[in-house]
Formats: sequence, structure tokens, C-alpha cells
Amino acid sequence: MIITEAKHRQSSNKRILAGQKQEQQVSFYLNREFKNSSDLFIFNDLKLSYDNENAQIDHLVIHKYGFIIIESKSIYGEVKINEAGEWQRNYRGGRFEGMPSPIKQVELQHQLLKQLLNSKSVTLLGKTMGLQSRFGGRDYQTIIATSNNTVLHRKYLKKEYNEVVVRAESVVEKVKNIIKPKGFLFDERPSFNKDELINILNFLTSGIEKQQSASNRVEPSEGPVLVEKSPETINLCCDHCNSQIQLIPKSGRYGYYISCGACEKNTALKRPCPVCSSKKTKASKNKDQYHLNCTECGVRIPFEPFQD
Repeated sequence: MIITEAKHRQSSNKRILAGQKQEQQVSFYLNREFKNSSDLFIFNDLKLSYDNENAQIDHLVIHKYGFIIIESKSIYGEVKINEAGEWQRNYRGGRFEGMPSPIKQVELQHQLLKQLLNSKSVTLLGKTMGLQSRFGGRDYQTIIATSNNTVLHRKYLKKEYNEVVVRAESVVEKVKNIIKPKGFLFDERPSFNKDELINILNFLTSGIEKQQSASNRVEPSEGPVLVEKSPETINLCCDHCNSQIQLIPKSGRYGYYISCGACEKNTALKRPCPVCSSKKTKASKNKDQYHLNCTECGVRIPFEPFQD
């Protein structure tokens, strides 16, 4: 029983680590493409609460026509959808097992987001021809971003969802297609003006600041907004076998790294920043504590203690 519990705990940690890595990868793609945009804003790892219901959105893109919710899924191996719309995964040649539908998950996130914003529409939106504007008629879009190496069987995937599910590397192209103007002369979709966009950003940011800390930042007048909490620690595992034990810290010509006692391969401690996705980072050591330092956003995050 103890061994079974330990294996289950390790498997859960691997999935959590894989999920975090997938979200960071999507954040990196979005930040690299839209960091200089003045009319598109991005929230990462956004937590919402309304009417005793909670939702956590991996990536929320806000543009003048509406909202795009991006759900990151670290799905490795094969994934298929059956005739009933149920999702199943198969990892490393094992049997297929059920998994929650990310499409249903995002539908609930859209619903909660719309309800939350509508409850504040009087303060966030202006009036049109004397009538109070609402959030119901805005453009709400969904993107499911799977791992780049996922094999997805789309036979029974409904037509309206077929273009929603893409690999992480295609997320930017999908966002561009959604936000580009529709129509030959003008876009018929209702749009937010600049003041309304700033109101929405400040409202969502104020909720984050209440839950988290001053490390979150919003600068609506200076380009895109990347709001993300700084993790307390960075979990360590071998990049080759995912082992979290028998990791030996070492240093060499290219900086600090860990040597895995299970597969005898090395993993660099230098990695993209989990807050801003910048590659301008450096691993450092202070006594027995190792840190990841980002020169882009200035965070200094300790690594988890090494396990023997």
C-alpha cells in the first residue's frame, strides 16, 4: 500500500510538472508574438470567482472584440474522441483511459467569465444610444492547446470543435485569425473602446492583487499585459526520466546542473522564467540553496530542495 501511494504521488507530481511546462510553453509563444502589441492583453493563470463558483483560466486573451480562453493540455501519446464526445488518452502504448473534456471545461470558464463581467457592466462599459452595454454579445472564442507531440484522432470530433483544438506551436496563428477584422469594409462585431478595455483590465487585475501580491503588473497604456503569479519554488525533476529523487547538484563550464542517479543524465538548472517566459535567466547558489534569477522581470525563485 505504501509503494502504491508513493507511485501515485509521483505520477501526480509528474502530471503537475508537465502541465506547468505546457502552460509556460504557451505563455512563451504568446509573449514572443504579442509583447509589443498595444491592443491585445494577456492574463496567465487567472483565477475567477463569482456566486460561490470558481474557475482557473490558463490563458485569457482580451482584445477589442472580446475574449479568447486558451486551455493548455499536456497530453502525451494518443488522444481520441468517441462518438459521444468523450475524450480518452493512451500513453506509451497502454490502454485508453478516460479524461475530462477540455472543451466542456472551457465552456464553463466562458460562462463564469461572462457572468462576472456582466455583474460589473455598469462600471466597466459605457452606453450605446442611451442603453447600457453588456458583455453578452461580445466575441467569445476557445482554443485547446495540446502538446506539440500529441497524436489526436479527430474522426468523431465535431466540426465546430475541429479548428478549436490545435498544437501549442499553432496557438499564435489561431489567435491572429480570431482577432483580425472580419468583413470587406468593416467588422460587424461590437467592440470595446480604449477606456472600456482599461476598465476591464483594471477590474481583473484588482481581483488578482487581492488574492496574490504586488508582483503582478498591469500597464494598459504601454502594451500587452502579462499577469502571472511568481511560484514559491521551482520543482526539480530529471528532463530525461522525470525522476525527482537521486538528483545531485553539480556545476560545470555552462553553469549549475543536476545529475540524475536513476538514468545518469544531466539536466541544466537554467530554464525559461516561469513568470515572464524569458530565456534571460541564470541559476545561482547561496550556501546550499539554488535559485533561478530572471534579468527580464527581476524575480528570484528558489528551487525545491534536492531529494536523496
